[in-house]
Amino acid sequence: YGWKDNVGTTPPIHIHIDHIELTPEQRKAAQQLTGSLITNDIGGIGDRGKLSQIAKGKNGMPTNKPAAIKALVDSWRDESTIIWCHYNDEQERMEKTFPDAVSISGDTSEAKRELYIEQFKSGEKKILITKCKILGFGLNLQIATRQVWSGLKDSYEEFYQGVKRSNRIGSTRPLNVHIPVTELEEPMVANVIRKAHLVESDTRTQE
Repeated sequence: YGWKDNVGTTPPIHIHIDHIELTPEQRKAAQQLTGSLITNDIGGIGDRGKLSQIAKGKNGMPTNKPAAIKALVDSWRDESTIIWCHYNDEQERMEKTFPDAVSISGDTSEAKRELYIEQFKSGEKKILITKCKILGFGLNLQIATRQVWSGLKDSYEEFYQGVKRSNRIGSTRPLNVHIPVTELEEPMVANVIRKAHLVESDTRTQE
């Protein structure tokens, strides 16, 4: 509309889809839920949520995801990382996988939240574990050059807001976003990525 853009641009965002193998227990549970040998052959958001919980090892079910996420994070130890979760037991598994991380959940007191955020922003703590509904909006966490989405649902808004905590005006390094995904979660991830492409296309058209 004629206004001058004085804020510059943000560094690029690189999205990596990392495929994780199902355990036999997960495959059996998914087939029982779907009634099909095709484990992600299910349409409703509610049922996809059930598959997502199986993928993350709900109720102690064996899952390869925590070990896969640990291998990812260990490969870039000098970078700060946000691990986004969706379910409580999923976050608890991440806390056990990364005992030196700071973790902010719904039960974390306000004083501890402030302390943990400052420890992360200062670089004292390299890993922050949390949920989008807790820290996904408004905060400036651009120290994180890596994000791992342990949990992802169909909401593009939630994904966009979480990613933008680290990709902000003033960021100097690209942001690498890793989505470790089993075949159970592929429909949800594909839906979010499809929405992202639509938004990008619409934005270019409007500009």
